[in-house]
This record gives sequence, structure tokens and C-alpha cells, in this order.
Amino acid sequence: MFSNKTIPTVITIFLGTSAFADCTKRPDRVSILVGSEHLNATTEFTEINPGVFLSWDCHKTMFTAGIYKNSLGDPSPSALVSYELYEYQDFSLSAFAGISYFPEIDELDLEYESHYVPLVGLQTNYKNIFMQFIPGVENQFDMLVTAGLRFDLD
Repeated sequence: MFSNKTIPTVITIFLGTSAFADCTKRPDRVSILVGSEHLNATTEFTEINPGVFLSWDCHKTMFTAGIYKNSLGDPSPSALVSYELYEYQDFSLSAFAGISYFPEIDELDLEYESHYVPLVGLQTNYKNIFMQFIPGVENQFDMLVTAGLRFDLD
């Protein structure tokens, strides 16, 4: 289930993220990823993607690390940095960038041979619900939309 690189990668991501997030001693939020939709996909992907992420809120910047079941069905550790662009009452919009480790990439037709997949996109939040919008991979899908729940740890 886990490759030899998955566990060390998870540990490195959590240590690195918590080191950058020294503005707090403990995570401020937990997010539960539920699933995804690959818009106009030419390949069949796993759309049920359970995962758990911890976030450290540093003013308008948030550091996030977690693990989830990726679209190929494998566990993937991930780390993101996001910046809040807009907030109004219970709604917010953030831009994010990060990286995710994919143990198997054979089914992804990437133009490079790395197991580390870049993630860049927008995230909307409304109350406890989040959605992410990530540009697609050429000739595979147009856009990846993910959704889940988030809870403050205060």
C-alpha cells in the first residue's frame, strides 16, 4: 500500500510545514477531503479521495500538510501554501500552490518523470465547506475540482 518513499515523504512534509508555520504552536484547522471530479476526463480516475489535512493560519497565509487517496487510488502526502485573496462574511477565496507525492505515475501522461506533482489553483470556502479548482493535465482532463469539509481547532 505504501511505497518505501511515502512514509519519509509524509514525515518531511509535516516537519517542513510545521517549521514554516512557526507563527503558531499547533494547527488551527483540520480539513477532510471527500472527493473530486475530473472535468472532461479522457481516462477513468478515482473520484472518491478521502484525506485529512492540518493547517496553520499565519494571518492571510496558510500552510497545509496532509495525506489523501489520489486520483490513481494511491496514498499521497501533500503540502500547500495558500494566500487569502478575498473574504466576505462566511465566504473566502484563496490562491494556493504546493506539491503532492504520487507513488505511481504510470497512468498520468506527464511531460516529466517525477513522482512529485505540482498543485496550483484556487480554493473557495463557505462556512465549513471547501472546493478547490486545479487546472487540468493536457489530453487527460480540463480541470480538477475537489471538495470537502473543514473545521477550526480552536
